[in-house]
Formats: sequence, structure tokens, C-alpha cells
Amino acid sequence: MLNYVKEHLDAYLCEIAAHFSVGLMTIWNALHRLDVRYKKRKIYREVTSKKREKFIKSPKNKLVFVNESGIDRCLHREYCRAPNGE
Repeated sequence: MLNYVKEHLDAYLCEIAAHFSVGLMTIWNALHRLDVRYKKRKIYREVTSKKREKFIKSPKNKLVFVNESGIDRCLHREYCRAPNGE
């Protein structure tokens, strides 16, 4: 299970449980025993306001919505799982 978590850091408990065909509490207890925690600290913070302005002005970072139906604005997962201390 630890290898699966390392390969899929942002997997939800329900996704891990579906992969191993077990219940949510079984996965939660196993991750707790393995000392795998849910990391909430964002590592992509801007260091300075100059870098933030440069990022915002860059044409590569503009999102273009061609059709509004079916668009999910949450295109990435902000949190992940990792062994305690990593």
C-alpha cells in the first residue's frame, strides 16, 4: 500500500479503497498505522510580489474556456499524502 500511495500522492481515500477493494475505514486505519499523513501545506507559494506579477502577466498562464459546459475549475488537487516527515 505504501508504494501505491507514493505513486498516487493525491489519491482520495475512496480511490485507494476502490483500488484495493476494501472499505474506507480499512484504508484510513492502514494509512494511520503506516504513519502516512494528509499534507495540507502548499509548496507552490509565490516568493515575492514581482514573481507573482510576472506569472500573472505571462500569456502561457491564461486559461481559456472554449465551452462552459462541463468545465471543472479545480483542475488540480491541492493536497496529497506522504509518510510523516516528508
